[in-house]
Amino acid sequence: KLWFREFYEKHSDIVSEKKPVVAERKRVVVYTEETVTEHFYGEAGLKKTLIDAGIMDPASKRNLHPERVLNRDESPQFIQYCTTKGNNILRRGAAKGKSTVMPDSENRECVTIDVVTGLDGFLYGLHVLISRECITEGCVLDEMNIFDSKIHKLSKLSTFCLLSNNQCGVQTGVSLLNREKMLVDELKQRGVQFPVVETTDNHESRYDEEVMKYCEDNGIAQWSEKSNTSGKFQMLDQVNRQFHVEYIKGAREHIKLRRAQMEAEFNRVVDESEVKLALTDFFIILSRIWFTWSIVMDRITAWRRVGVLPDRLAPELIPRDQFQTEPSQQAVVIAGPQRVEDFPASPEEGRPCSYIYQRHRAEAY
Repeated sequence: KLWFREFYEKHSDIVSEKKPVVAERKRVVVYTEETVTEHFYGEAGLKKTLIDAGIMDPASKRNLHPERVLNRDESPQFIQYCTTKGNNILRRGAAKGKSTVMPDSENRECVTIDVVTGLDGFLYGLHVLISRECITEGCVLDEMNIFDSKIHKLSKLSTFCLLSNNQCGVQTGVSLLNREKMLVDELKQRGVQFPVVETTDNHESRYDEEVMKYCEDNGIAQWSEKSNTSGKFQMLDQVNRQFHVEYIKGAREHIKLRRAQMEAEFNRVVDESEVKLALTDFFIILSRIWFTWSIVMDRITAWRRVGVLPDRLAPELIPRDQFQTEPSQQAVVIAGPQRVEDFPASPEEGRPCSYIYQRHRAEAY
């Protein structure tokens, strides 16, 4: 260790000791320039998909209809739990040399938020997936009345809302099909021309037969990046942290309100650790932050970080801080098929929104 430190000091003009960014190995090995080129300009890449859908002009390579490019992603959110790192650590006074114990109340129930945004910065309706056998009246609060199924074109927001329930509270073929139906209603109310291109990850719910058939019949071309590359190529991955931060802030404010109510009810001092949030509290917090956790510019900036601008593709804008300098043999194995020819033959393989095309693509992966 001493030798390395002396080496860094001696050659401080060319090298320095830095704290590495933690990243999954299976993702890092596919972060290469070859992957970027294939993602945008491959025979099954984003450029070809946009041209086939009539969104990009093949001559000028310009996006003519940014409102027809969408991104979908699911994000889990604990009701009342966050890691005790950095600014999340709550400090208390204690005698010197003595430790202090802080009792805590937490609810690690995880709710899934399904988010859809447009390349023009539009935020589509809220889709919440909860782990419940049924949705009770207790979940339908007065605060949720703000979701009145309207499109606000000026502020680029939708007040549509969908609650889905299943055993695990995650996206399934059934829940995604219902969400796609709501999305079609939103697009029609906005006056968006079809077909649209919906960029997404390789979650198994995308390859549900009913979902793919519905998307084909209604002009939604599902286009997914290669496995383990969503960290660099998926727009919502660049802004999800912002949602979690705003939820934590909202939860802390809600705990203060609940604490004040409990003190008035019990006529005694109530510690914050005694306040435990439930699913109903989650919906109250969510209704308060949903329309403000990000603004239009935040969403357009997130698209920029994955190399997609409202008027063109710009892969040079993708941060290269975790990229491999040389191609990795393992990357080729994980990435799966590299060209359209590598997929099983299909009579409609040239149609990205085709049910048959998507079915064969899923089987190939």
